[in-house]
Amino acid sequence: MTHGRRLPPSPACALVLVLVAVAGGFFPRPARADVEAYFTSANHGSDTTVVAEKIASILAGAKKSVLIAVAHFDSDAIAKALLDLHQARNKNADTADDVEIRVLLDLGEFGDKKSRSKDLEQAGINIRYKTYSVMFFQPESQLLHHKYMLVDGKDLVTGSYNWSDTAEHTNYENILYFHDRNVKRTVADFKGEFEKLWKLNREVYPSFLKGIQARPGSPDYRPVIPVHFDTPYFNTPMTLTRAEVAAIRSAVSSAGFFRDLNNKTKRFYDRDKRAATTEVPAGTFLPSAPPAAAPGGPGIIDAIHGNGGNGH
Repeated sequence: MTHGRRLPPSPACALVLVLVAVAGGFFPRPARADVEAYFTSANHGSDTTVVAEKIASILAGAKKSVLIAVAHFDSDAIAKALLDLHQARNKNADTADDVEIRVLLDLGEFGDKKSRSKDLEQAGINIRYKTYSVMFFQPESQLLHHKYMLVDGKDLVTGSYNWSDTAEHTNYENILYFHDRNVKRTVADFKGEFEKLWKLNREVYPSFLKGIQARPGSPDYRPVIPVHFDTPYFNTPMTLTRAEVAAIRSAVSSAGFFRDLNNKTKRFYDRDKRAATTEVPAGTFLPSAPPAAAPGGPGIIDAIHGNGGNGH
């Protein structure tokens, strides 16, 4: 037995070591996806904005596209980063470096005074709202409750974090930042969900608005207007621009519907009787409308995992 020194490898062992090293160069181990986690608890109740600052830094590095789907958007830090990106890349004379920016929000952001949606729209950023009511109160609707961003078609930011000051400073929230080619499939799944919601039932909007604007005697006139879009009479949520939502609200108001506390839980407005009601009308509001999207269809997580049920 030899102590205190290492014997040189035999020629056969040396050849094996060389082959392993060479093979390692040609066939590297599959890289693990780069994922970073950030938590609002790192703020410790201070004025720091740990998660918002990270999202802002990711936005600053966008090269081609930014797709955002969030329930709430009142974060000043993130809004500033998005506005800065839009101003620097889309407002100059060089169109070659433009960045596509699209933002999906829940209808509740339309009239929320804290929301930065109006500021973004006024700057020229393309925003749509998942619209499920002529009002902004619908406890039984499918809210747009996503919280994710896709950058350049390859990076994904998602988690519990809404883009709000409440999420940043009051709640314990998180984001995960995926930036690796190995998440390409997942990014594609999220983009598919975004595109589906971006154009959700938009082809129904012209007929819906025409039906509300129609006057007695017109073949398009319906005495009962749907207040909430979740009944057999009209079960067709739509993703609309601010101008389109405003046009619906204006038409409903002109038809005699008054938005007050008593109307919030009523699903229909009878304009002949000038009264909100819970009584379900016969027939449908738009007989010729295409079938509505199934309100209980599989969600994005179910699509990723191959499940058919709802994700909660």
